Amino acid sequence: MDKYLSAEQTDLSRLTVGGFPRLIRGVAGSGKTVVLANIIARYLNREKNSHPTLFDEGEGKHFRVAVLCFNRALVSFLRQKIKDAYKQQTFEDVPKGDVLWVGHLNSLMRKLTYGKSPDLQYITVSAVPDASERAMQYENQFRAFAEKNDSNAEHLLYDAIFIDEGQDFEPAEFQLLLRLEARPEDRREESHHLL
Repeated sequence: MDKYLSAEQTDLSRLTVGGFPRLIRGVAGSGKTVVLANIIARYLNREKNSHPTLFDEGEGKHFRVAVLCFNRALVSFLRQKIKDAYKQQTFEDVPKGDVLWVGHLNSLMRKLTYGKSPDLQYITVSAVPDASERAMQYENQFRAFAEKNDSNAEHLLYDAIFIDEGQDFEPAEFQLLLRLEARPEDRREESHHLL
């Protein structure tokens, strides 16, 4: 895939991620989505090689990555670009199961709240039209749920969250997403305790 990218896109695609937020800026049509897909594919491959047991199917904690975009129409395009980039880099399909989730923020909130607990309620856009207010309500729900259900709360967290079209998200939505990202110390995996 690198042969189709500019030198700058290739450099950005090889950007090491993890541990803190990164921001890539560019004008519309500059290839940010393709660069993001490459970054995610490299990240998944690196984590799979570093922590293979977190990618095993079955019971227990699994490695999970969420990829969000603002535009619903972009979801399938973004998912396919990530799958293509992963296959080109590894000659394998994206790991099965819940490893990679791609969608928009509203669908993520539905996935995390719907039918999970009486303490977690899906909030429709029509019920709370203001995105910042909706994000704050979700954050309050997740905080209260985590306080009551410490062991179950980790199943709501993602090891990494990537965002395309970040300029369209509100600051409160970014704050909510930070709450949904597991910190390295949140991973319940024996190999971490052995290091």
